[in-house]
Amino acid sequence: LLWLLLRSYRTMMVTMMVSVMGMFMMFMMICLSLFVSDVEAQSAQATILMRFYSATNGPLWGAQYNNNWGNYASPAPCNWAGVACTVGQVTSLNLLSRDLTGPFPSGILGDLGTLTSLTLFSLKLNGTIPDDIFSNTNLQTLKLDYTSVSGVLPSAMVNARLRVLTLGSTKISGSIPSWLGSITSLQQIDLQSTKIEGTIPSTFWNLVNLTSVNFNNIVSLSGTISPDISKLVQLRSWQSYNANFSGTIPSEIGSITTLQTLELRFNTFFGTIPSSLGNCVRLTSLSIGEDKAPGGLNSTLPSSFSALSALTTINIRKSLFGPIPSSWGSFPSLARLDLGENNLDGTIPEILGSWPNLMDIILSRNNFNGTIPSSLGN
Repeated sequence: LLWLLLRSYRTMMVTMMVSVMGMFMMFMMICLSLFVSDVEAQSAQATILMRFYSATNGPLWGAQYNNNWGNYASPAPCNWAGVACTVGQVTSLNLLSRDLTGPFPSGILGDLGTLTSLTLFSLKLNGTIPDDIFSNTNLQTLKLDYTSVSGVLPSAMVNARLRVLTLGSTKISGSIPSWLGSITSLQQIDLQSTKIEGTIPSTFWNLVNLTSVNFNNIVSLSGTISPDISKLVQLRSWQSYNANFSGTIPSEIGSITTLQTLELRFNTFFGTIPSSLGNCVRLTSLSIGEDKAPGGLNSTLPSSFSALSALTTINIRKSLFGPIPSSWGSFPSLARLDLGENNLDGTIPEILGSWPNLMDIILSRNNFNGTIPSSLGN
């Protein structure tokens, strides 16, 4: 009986060892397969990147790139300058060389299916934005600021799931297309200093996830800012300095309680400054006025602004009449107050001297009377 038990135990142990060895070998084969697949994927991605390098005059990019791109010192592009990877796959390309040269090549970067972020900076990169880069549905960030890309916004853009689109200081032209409103994943859009023209389409206000809009220095962007701006409930920054918006400043902006920066100077608004802006209690920077058209804004300073205790900057010129409200309370963070070139009257309130961080006060070219408050000595 003892002999039978020992024989049975030995058989069981041998079976277990064979099973464990088999599992171990299977595990090693899987690891080897994954390693080989990873190496093959990186090699394929390196080939794509080298095609882009060659198509944009790569040897002139500069030493920081040529040391690994040009010399192809490592077949693993994750070690190359401007390349970032996640789990061995290229997910970000950030090339800030001023010497990327020639037309934006098509049929190359669209093959990087794992790419989520593309940032290119070079005034020498020109041509139109190729459609194929938007065939990659993983692309979330496209930054081409300060390049010389031109043409209209490509409709193929709707195929991607963009969150960030910045094309500032490029030669992009045409109107803001209505289809842009279908890219509801967009959180940030920057078209400043481009050749965009026309009006904002009604579909634009469907971009309810927007947190930042920059339309500064788009002198041919006109029409009104729709009351539907209230749909942008996550908006933190709206900038349209030196555009050509007209009509009244919509009071509905006051419902966007997430707003931190509002820049509306040098447009053609008229009417009054909405008191509802006093509801935007997170505002840190408020800039209004200096409108291009005769007449323009003609408003008193809303007393509701006393609730904007987070403000660090107030710029309101050529838009105001009447006194500075006596109800204005504490602005503990305010560093700059520019109310110059208005028709403000009455006395300069003593309370200005109680704002501890105030460094710049511009009240010139108004109709104040009385004395300069001694509290400003504080």
